[in-house]
Amino acid sequence: MGHDRTEAEGGSGGRRIAEMPNLGPAMERWLAEVGIRSEADLAAIGAVDAFRRLRFAFGRRVTLNALYGMAAALERRPWTDLGLDEKRRLAAAAGLEASPCRPGHKK
Repeated sequence: MGHDRTEAEGGSGGRRIAEMPNLGPAMERWLAEVGIRSEADLAAIGAVDAFRRLRFAFGRRVTLNALYGMAAALERRPWTDLGLDEKRRLAAAAGLEASPCRPGHKK
């Protein structure tokens, strides 16, 4: 039996992680380590749960920027388009506090 195209593209169908906006080969490798191999997989689990899996597997090397990047990628927009309120909601959903983007930025 041969492999079909969707298996070759990401294992579960859909676009490869590295082909999504904001995400690249490093994120693709990390997500594969936690069982997320395609855009369809990421969409099914959601950015927050994917982030939690990554933090469990890789610790603090996985920053909130990874969460923001995945959330925005699922909406097909740059992560820099996320507003502070969106970032705060995402961070809170992940059980963390959103930190300011710039040093010295006041809340």
